[in-house]
Amino acid sequence: MNTYFSTLLIFLFGLNSCFSQTRYKDDIFSDVRIRTLVYADTLKLDFYDVKKDREELKPLVIIVHGGGFVAGQRNGGDEKGLGRALAKKGYAVASIDYRLSQRKQSFGCDYRTSQKMRTYLETAADLNKSIWYLTNYYKSFNVDPNNVILVGSSAGAEMVLNAVIMKNHYLFKTIYYSDAKIKGIISFSGATLNNDYLTKENAVPMLFFHGKLDAKVPYALAAHHNCNERSDGYVLLDGPKIITQRLKELNESYSLYVDLEGGHNWAEWGYSYKDIITNFLYENVLHGVKIQTIETISPPPSKK
Repeated sequence: MNTYFSTLLIFLFGLNSCFSQTRYKDDIFSDVRIRTLVYADTLKLDFYDVKKDREELKPLVIIVHGGGFVAGQRNGGDEKGLGRALAKKGYAVASIDYRLSQRKQSFGCDYRTSQKMRTYLETAADLNKSIWYLTNYYKSFNVDPNNVILVGSSAGAEMVLNAVIMKNHYLFKTIYYSDAKIKGIISFSGATLNNDYLTKENAVPMLFFHGKLDAKVPYALAAHHNCNERSDGYVLLDGPKIITQRLKELNESYSLYVDLEGGHNWAEWGYSYKDIITNFLYENVLHGVKIQTIETISPPPSKK
């Protein structure tokens, strides 16, 4: 009899623990499937979800890899890790390819500014094609077109920030934008071309991870790759310090984690802080809790 009641109590406790799990905050699934699909021309994406999940209109997270616009892949270890982690919590996740038209070339100071601008436009257009594809067929993917979150690393972070902030710039107006609503941005070592285009209409909650000593993508206002102003590839970028100042003026949420001695490694290291990412998405993006914080952060324990 005692054994029976002990087994019953264990069962009920386990059942209660299961019911106490919170969608988009806790792991509620274990089996994540990945489907590779073509979203435009020869460009592919990996779509992460759970087959048995019957939830309709899930928030859609789109991950954009880094690689200096000349390299990188949608299915790297960091991208897969974050895709699986968020899908287990109930999100729909897509990790996308985009055009690497300058593959095996430099995107540094010897790469002309006009060509850099063309690359920024091409890749922002590719990102918007993926958004259109996933939200236009939202019933097939069970995603909410009004709840799209963009995550980018390095070049990918520049892409997602430019796609939102620069939308009303005359060059970016040539890009087709879907009617989908961007609700949040996460940037690992990213910056934008011109923070002046961030307004009340396009401002959304943003989470940043950045090294203050980043020599490729600036933390504040500086040239891309620290190029000399006389170099062919001179382009000024506004980093997260500048962007968060503007978000504060607009009374929009932001959270900036800065490594005071860190460099561009945060393009990879940011993926390690899944708890911070999850909490930001759940509280500040999905539930509108206001946050305006700048905190110092250290490299992941495995990197110290």
